[in-house]
Amino acid sequence: MSRREEIVNQIKQLNHELQGLEKHKGIKSPDEYLGKFFKCRRFKDDIDDGYLDSDRDLGKGWWKYLKVTGAHISGYVSCFSFQTTVEGEIRILRGELVVTQWLDLIEIDRNEFRVEWDKLLVSTNLIQY
Repeated sequence: MSRREEIVNQIKQLNHELQGLEKHKGIKSPDEYLGKFFKCRRFKDDIDDGYLDSDRDLGKGWWKYLKVTGAHISGYVSCFSFQTTVEGEIRILRGELVVTQWLDLIEIDRNEFRVEWDKLLVSTNLIQY
């Protein structure tokens, strides 16, 4: 067995042990997110340190929508995500790496995700109804 294979096996073993510990704390394994849809509330101070925390208190936030497309041994999930900030800036990311414990994810169904995606496309005139 090569050194690389040994390290990969050690990582898998440690990740398995970590997932067992996290289940006791109520934290999901990255695999449990795969193929699911989520939204989470975002605020200016989440993106740019130049904004004030008072935006969070004033409710000046928006929704970020995510579809989990991959789960990684490191505990991250990769996502397709999109959001429109309060200033109207549109952000679309494919392959974004997310630590699920850092976000207050709310699971949504595929239909809600699709409706919001369609709204974004209509707002950019990429599709018309």
